[in-house]
Amino acid sequence: MIGITESRLLKNNIIKIDNYKWYGNNRSHIHTRAKTGSGGVGLLVKEELLCSHNINVEDKSTDGIIWVKFSDKTNNRNIFYVCVTYLPPEFSARSTIIDIEKSNGDQDDVDNIYCEFVNIMHNEMNSKLNTKTKLLNSCNNKRRRFKKPWWSNDLTSKWNETCSAENQYLRCTNNSNKSALRTLYLNKRKDFDKLVQQSKRCYWHQCQEDLLYMNNNDSKQFWRKIGNIGIGNERQSAIPNEVVLSDGSVTNNLDSVLHKWKDCFYNLLNQSNNSDPKIVKDDLNLENIIVSDLLDNEITFDEVHNIVMNSKNNKSPGVDLIQSELCKNFS
Repeated sequence: MIGITESRLLKNNIIKIDNYKWYGNNRSHIHTRAKTGSGGVGLLVKEELLCSHNINVEDKSTDGIIWVKFSDKTNNRNIFYVCVTYLPPEFSARSTIIDIEKSNGDQDDVDNIYCEFVNIMHNEMNSKLNTKTKLLNSCNNKRRRFKKPWWSNDLTSKWNETCSAENQYLRCTNNSNKSALRTLYLNKRKDFDKLVQQSKRCYWHQCQEDLLYMNNNDSKQFWRKIGNIGIGNERQSAIPNEVVLSDGSVTNNLDSVLHKWKDCFYNLLNQSNNSDPKIVKDDLNLENIIVSDLLDNEITFDEVHNIVMNSKNNKSPGVDLIQSELCKNFS
């Protein structure tokens, strides 16, 4: 037997040699303009073996690999296999393409597994945690009440009912029905006002209870809560329109402020370095190669664990909609 690892045959072409029979696997994916084949493997078997053995191609589904089965005609238990494999040279174009396809397949598997994990997390959260339905339409007043922490879905429903009753009352032209619609509107408005006062009282009572609890158990959260009450919650991060001059005086004159900013930023961004064009060009042509084991190594499990445990609570989730608190529980 003679194994050939690069036959370069096209389609169903074979190698013909006297007293030998060809069993081959020609490469199926080649360029349309190629005049000769590429790769391809095969096995030349002497015809003497055909008299004593049954020879069949067991598998040639993969380019570059062929399995041939030999079974003794007189003894069915006497079986052996011959495999011919083509190994591409290192850093060849085809091996690079195969590596890229394999890496893309691995990345797709990772993405699919992560999507399944995210779906499981969302299903668990939907089944175990309480949720609120947010209706974003013209009748929903919740989005216009985002600065009222005591606002709830019940108030939204009551407000929409009150607005609907008011519109019916104002648009009614029949005097006999207008009185009944006015009474209905007043009752709806009265119920809404009563629920507003009740929600405010419940909210402030709950805030007091939370402050008492945090004062006894978590002083850091207590002072943070105090800072968000009253005018502390309405602070504005505006840029001050005043500067300190060289003589120590403070001025809010617009021209003086702009002139001071101009001088400061000019000295900050325009240092007195060598500006020779040739030197600058040589510096830009230098190859910027940074070799760092810390940056080049793969991300370890411990690094991910530390990042998760050090992440802040009560922050918005990412694209996967998973809160950092949940990741801490799993960690």
